[in-house]
Amino acid sequence: MPSGGAAHEPAEGDTSGGIPRAALERVLARATELHAASDRDAGEMLSEAQLLDIAREVGLDPAHMRQAMAEQRMQTLADPMGSGESDGPLLRSLGPAAVGAQRTVPGTPLTLLDTLDAYFPTGELLTRVRRIGGRSWWEPKQGAFDNLLRGLGVGGRRYDFVHCDLVAVTVTPIDGARCVLRFDTAWHRARRRARAQALGVVVALGLFVAAAALPVLVLGLVIPPFSYLVMALLSALGLGVSVWQWRLARRRYQRLVERVRTRLEALLDEVEQERLRPPPGVVERLLGR
Repeated sequence: MPSGGAAHEPAEGDTSGGIPRAALERVLARATELHAASDRDAGEMLSEAQLLDIAREVGLDPAHMRQAMAEQRMQTLADPMGSGESDGPLLRSLGPAAVGAQRTVPGTPLTLLDTLDAYFPTGELLTRVRRIGGRSWWEPKQGAFDNLLRGLGVGGRRYDFVHCDLVAVTVTPIDGARCVLRFDTAWHRARRRARAQALGVVVALGLFVAAAALPVLVLGLVIPPFSYLVMALLSALGLGVSVWQWRLARRRYQRLVERVRTRLEALLDEVEQERLRPPPGVVERLLGR
């Protein structure tokens, strides 16, 4: 028997073969799962420096790890925008009451918030409620002149945040030149208004059907089969129109949500490309310059 035959067998515990990059994500996910399930490590916290060391050991770019940590921190800091408010099934069926978007953009928290401070009052007709650290909160202006500008559509565009409850801006730094910028908007009042309008039509229709049913019931004393048929038709008409009205309200509200989401992405585009500037003055906008 050749003496070197066993030399080619890997020693027990040998991991020199490495891990394919395609399997790296699965390995990291499984390691995270095992770490979370371990009673011994349940109370441990990893610092940012430790996470960066782990990233280097597994071959990840530390810059990507910093960005991932900033995005995760952003999710933790993001304002729930009234998520604790109780939502009934009717409100939930209309759509979400919070719309948000985020992206990694160039700049520092100070410069980004200053840029938005200069843009929002005239560009979106918003007034600042509060600013603390890397966060600021805005709400629509309620003056008569601002409502006139919204109605006229000055500047050739609609003001998508006119009916929102609040706009929250959160900036989390990644390094000295990049940040994660997040916009969160709340639409609880607009959603409740859509529900109230739809239910108002349904109630009015129900009263109409009830009023129309009274003479039919009287006629039913004379011609029962005919009254039954008319009552069935009225009930079917009322139910059909009610469902149609609710679907119409739901479609209108979801169009609002999609329009807001598109506007938020457009704002992020402008910030990312460093071309977000305060719009011209009111007189210039009225003159179309």
